[in-house]
Amino acid sequence: MTPAARLLRDTYAITPGARLVRCDEREKNNYQYVALEIDPAYISYGAYRSLAGYYGSLPPLFGQNLPRALSYLCPVITEPATCVECAACPFDPDCNLYFENRLIFAQYYLMKKSEWTESARVLQSILDEPAGELHPLYNVFDQVLARELLADVQKHL
Repeated sequence: MTPAARLLRDTYAITPGARLVRCDEREKNNYQYVALEIDPAYISYGAYRSLAGYYGSLPPLFGQNLPRALSYLCPVITEPATCVECAACPFDPDCNLYFENRLIFAQYYLMKKSEWTESARVLQSILDEPAGELHPLYNVFDQVLARELLADVQKHL
């Protein structure tokens, strides 16, 4: 990709109405950013997961930004080896009780970076824990997804 094309991709985005807007304008109107300002802990830090999944799931040509995805994940996971740069991030110890935080980390960061051993470790940690009482339905569903992702990861080990 040429530097000019990269600059265009990183600076502008096409909205669903086929309107070209600056990325900062698009982000300012995004509900996830508003949710972060109002109550970052809402739905067990759902806005962080949503933004991490968004930036991690985009194809590289259309704005995938793994460092940015990680910046939204570090406040909601305990991974000191990965989140070294984010040592000062605010952290809620209850984040580990909601398995989707770790699932998003494995799926949209570690797997995208082809870190298969780490992905397997994180996904296995989800499977090894009981669903708990705080988020039982969501956690059981995340365990099903983790099992499916782990099967994919093991093909690369």
